[in-house]
Amino acid sequence: MLEDRKKIIIDTDNGDDIDDLIALYFALSMPEKFEIIGVVCSFLNAPLRVKQVEHVLKLHGISNIPVYAGCRKPINGIHGQNEKEIYCQYFDFLGKANDVGYDDALNFIIDSAKKYKGDLYFIEIAPQTTLANAILKDKEAFKDTHIVMMAGCFQEDYAEWNIECDYKASQIVLESGLDLTYVGHDITIQTTLNDPNIEKYFLQSYKDEKLQFLSLSANAWRSASNRPIVLHDILALLSITDSKLCKFKKANISFVEKDGHYYTVFDNDSCFVANIATDVNLPLLYDYVKKLMKGETYEEN
Repeated sequence: MLEDRKKIIIDTDNGDDIDDLIALYFALSMPEKFEIIGVVCSFLNAPLRVKQVEHVLKLHGISNIPVYAGCRKPINGIHGQNEKEIYCQYFDFLGKANDVGYDDALNFIIDSAKKYKGDLYFIEIAPQTTLANAILKDKEAFKDTHIVMMAGCFQEDYAEWNIECDYKASQIVLESGLDLTYVGHDITIQTTLNDPNIEKYFLQSYKDEKLQFLSLSANAWRSASNRPIVLHDILALLSITDSKLCKFKKANISFVEKDGHYYTVFDNDSCFVANIATDVNLPLLYDYVKKLMKGETYEEN
């Protein structure tokens, strides 16, 4: 029922790994589950990321979902940065990006948190720079907001990308005391599509214009990375609407710096508590994939 839909804001670094775009497609394809309040594109060349999202919304015939360029430069990260980077999923037909600031994005996030209170889920599938700056600007606005992140790695010794891209922002979010849920790399890496019969859903050619753009973008990423698709960000999104998809536990956690890298760990001595994903139902996830892509005619590559 529509009144049961989750109100969401998606903060994404789409244009690099393909899972961000797939997550957006899932959200758009499930209007009975999600009400998208807005999309924020964050990190580095954020305005260029906006162009991809705007194109996807246009393909879906949607004109009432606002899209904002979030923060580009991390507060403090360890990876080399190129704010003018051209992403592998960028195509000339998307057009040139507008050189805009991020104040509108911060105000939109804060105003939405105040408006929707505990009904709002902030889906954080990018480095946490924009979210952290919004919290620094008005932490009280988020006191009832549910923040669900693809971030960290708790059951393995692994320095996760979204954390390392802006570890200071991640620390600000962790120490905010807000309602935090982490779907970490140790869980999401299990969604690597090593089975070509599953991965083909994203790589084959479709007659449907919307799915064909997803396929075009997925193939561009696949060629650039030479790695199988991993459904990292999809878990953070779908876990808020299907309790059977992931198992969670509440735990005390902290950050640990080691040899110049930043790790998320369980820490009984920490005062910071969050919900941590501990397992994933892969067959159920793959059912979601098939449902997203089913019913469309396509031509095999």
